[in-house]
Amino acid sequence: MTVLALIPLVLALAAEPDSLVQRLGRPDYALYSGKADSVWEVASARATRNTRDRLSALQAGSSGGMLSRAEAPAFLQQALGADSALSDPISLQAALLLGSQAILAGDAPVAHLWLERATLAASRLQDSRARAQALSLLAELDLRTGNPKGALARIAQADSTTTPADTLSRARLICTRSRTSAFLGIHESAEQDARSGTALARAAGLTTLAGTCLASLGVAQAQRATLFAADTTLTEAVALLRNAGAPRVLGSALQWHGYVLRELARLGEAEVALRAAAAIGNRLQDRTILGWSFLNLGLIASTFGDLERARDDLAHAVAAFDGHLDLWGHHTALLTLAHLQRQLGDSVEAARNTRAGLAWARNSGNAYMALLAWTQFAWQAEAAGDFGAARVHLDSASATARRAGLVDAQLGTRYQQARLDIASGRPAAAVPALKAYLADLPSVPARRYAARARLAEAYAITGDAPGASRELSQAMVELDGWRASLGEDALRRAVFGASVDDPDHDLGVATVIAAVAEAGDIATAFALAERRRARALHDQLLVLQAARVDDSRDRMSPGAVLAPIPAVRAALGPDAALVTFVTGIGNEPTTVFVLTADTLFAVVLAPLDPLRRDIARARTLLETQDSMPPSLRQRLAANLVQPWVSALPPSIRLLVLVPDDLLHRVPFVLLPMNGAGERLGARFALASVPSASVFVQLRKERKVAQGAVLAFGDPTLPTDRSLPIGDTARRRLPGARAEVRDLARQVTGVTRLTGDRARESDLSSDAAVDARLIHFATHAEVNERSTAGSYVLLAPGDGADGMLTAAELGGLRLSAEVVVLSACRTAGGQLMAGEGVQGITAPLLAAGARSVVASQWDVEDRATARFMRDFYSALLTQPVAYALADAQRAARSRGEPPHVWAAFMVVGDPLASPGLTPASRRRAPLLALLACTGIGMILWIRRRNGAAAAGNVRESRR
Repeated sequence: MTVLALIPLVLALAAEPDSLVQRLGRPDYALYSGKADSVWEVASARATRNTRDRLSALQAGSSGGMLSRAEAPAFLQQALGADSALSDPISLQAALLLGSQAILAGDAPVAHLWLERATLAASRLQDSRARAQALSLLAELDLRTGNPKGALARIAQADSTTTPADTLSRARLICTRSRTSAFLGIHESAEQDARSGTALARAAGLTTLAGTCLASLGVAQAQRATLFAADTTLTEAVALLRNAGAPRVLGSALQWHGYVLRELARLGEAEVALRAAAAIGNRLQDRTILGWSFLNLGLIASTFGDLERARDDLAHAVAAFDGHLDLWGHHTALLTLAHLQRQLGDSVEAARNTRAGLAWARNSGNAYMALLAWTQFAWQAEAAGDFGAARVHLDSASATARRAGLVDAQLGTRYQQARLDIASGRPAAAVPALKAYLADLPSVPARRYAARARLAEAYAITGDAPGASRELSQAMVELDGWRASLGEDALRRAVFGASVDDPDHDLGVATVIAAVAEAGDIATAFALAERRRARALHDQLLVLQAARVDDSRDRMSPGAVLAPIPAVRAALGPDAALVTFVTGIGNEPTTVFVLTADTLFAVVLAPLDPLRRDIARARTLLETQDSMPPSLRQRLAANLVQPWVSALPPSIRLLVLVPDDLLHRVPFVLLPMNGAGERLGARFALASVPSASVFVQLRKERKVAQGAVLAFGDPTLPTDRSLPIGDTARRRLPGARAEVRDLARQVTGVTRLTGDRARESDLSSDAAVDARLIHFATHAEVNERSTAGSYVLLAPGDGADGMLTAAELGGLRLSAEVVVLSACRTAGGQLMAGEGVQGITAPLLAAGARSVVASQWDVEDRATARFMRDFYSALLTQPVAYALADAQRAARSRGEPPHVWAAFMVVGDPLASPGLTPASRRRAPLLALLACTGIGMILWIRRRNGAAAAGNVRESRR
């Protein structure tokens, strides 16, 4: 844990009104009353005018330190003068301040030298207040260098020399004792002291000190895991400190508040606080604030699945702590970074950082850190296929936990050893080990579920499919029942706080589902797959809620209810089939379930892992070369489509796909159904849904929205350079503006919102809530590394920045039948096994949209405008999936490449229909005349500029 940053101090004695020490005391109180800037302004001017004015130099050095002025150390040296013996109060004060600043700089030897000299000088001068302050600062130094018991001893000495009438000194001392007690885990005493110190400071009107001590109270509450109380306390502390002229203390309070908000799973708010703290730490070069801020930011990025950003943030944390006093923080960051590096495949760096963490843990006697390091080594060896080394490392982890008396940690190593038995081909040995582990495991639902899922996997591999089915079914029911008993906030904290140390977050469930399906119990296998997906989708929704930074977290639907097979069949109707994929990792099999009105069958396919490179190549080719070679299409189809498509009844016209993992990236519409090369999209209309249960929910009858059609196109883009928007995304899109204009010519009741009128704030209006269809023709960015990095760009205004994030989309209230995202890669996002794509389509469905039309890769501005004309022409008379299929056929018939017509897909209800009415044809002759004139102009321009040059220009909506 970090320690709250120190306030540079001016120490004073209470004496006769006209004495030197009384003059020292006046600015001391002014500083802690939040008036450091006033003291600085007067004292620095005086000290600059008269270099022999040591008192003004001292006051300038103190106030400048509090305000983090670069000139502060020079003023303190000026105050010290030639008095190296510290023979008067001014030089004594200067020495104390120099010691304080050395602590902040992380220079323990220099800090210790100044403070020991000040302690001796204070005793010689019989200055009890200065001695108490020197001892208090030495206690702070002890605390930072890992000697908290020594810190308490020094505080006791200081307490004995402080008089009850000295309010300022007593308040500071009590606050220091609070921080020390909190570090030692004496949380009740820490909280009592923090309350007492805050009350003393407030009574004396010492705003800065009250804020500091209040922050100490928040820290003590956080360490006692009373997080709601800590949130309230730190919110108040930050508010006090914002105007107190003490940026270090404010930065430290913000960093702690960010930590508390992260623990409360309010990740968006936490990131705002931590970024603010990191900015302060960077400006002041305060490595404690920087290190802990970036460490928490790295953990948030990891929660969002953005492993690369998490790695970068953790590298910043390691660099900030490097060579600093906070060795706990440094090695916590180092081992967390090693964990991320292993996941990203950087085995060399992961091993190097784990070795460094283990060496420090051994030298310092930190059993907890040693345990983490040995477990990391075991996972690294397992990833490399060296199961023997992994067992040795886990034995070391177990021995470390046993010697330190860490009973729960020792139990955890037993789970790791059983899991390793399964991974290394010894599932029979894992069965009794997991049963014994479960017998000894306390009632921790997430850990019990992990162990039972792994036990089911061991049963499946050893051929006991009924046992696997029974174990996993009971485990899922038990876990879901516990989750249902929690409120939304408690569930969010449970999901993010549940620590199940397992490299495979799916816990081998894909293997169990395949075994149960192969054993012939297809209905049970399908139900297991739906339970797995429903829970994962709910977790995805919780991530979106956690990313919010306002009070709209409760607006989103709590997730889909599990739908029985008869309900799914009723929703499908006679001419549709639901095709659900279940994939795993580490060469687990892929299972395909096909459900129609009359049939349910399953096909177990080969593992997905060998196809990953082909899927990535197919997408790259479609983005850069307009198509992909027949051999690649055939290879993907032979593994993913052809084993089941031939068994479909001839009446099927619509395929409702439920992809998993990387299968969300597969362009199914292009894949051949057979050796003759007939494409899947030529025979079927296609749509994608998050799960069968979500499909049933979307198909439920509801009143069709009767509002307008809102069409956002070519907005005036945000100019705020602090927003993470690339230069390409700031270009105007003339084709998008034409697209909106064309829509208004095709359909009645269209509200055109372009330029400055295409504002983000309009999506909160009643018109947006009631709109039957919303069309976005603009730039978009879908981050495929993070759930938090995707957005749609609109015009700023009315308090909105114009950057509509995925979390903000999920917080909207919509009733639209169809939302069209006519922008780049809007169907994409981060892939989460079991959860699907976490981008911007799922938030729109969560916000109330029935279906979303989105693109799978970068789309060209003008080609997209042509495609959308065809789509809306078909949507006038057909449901959305069939309208999209018609538009694709029209584009293909006029020679458009697959890059254009295969880009768009339907996510959500394939049969949604917004009930559009065609526009009046009375202006047709005039429009025809204008069109002919426009065509003539285009031909003339092309003859002048060269059609070839014009044909090479692609304006992307990314």
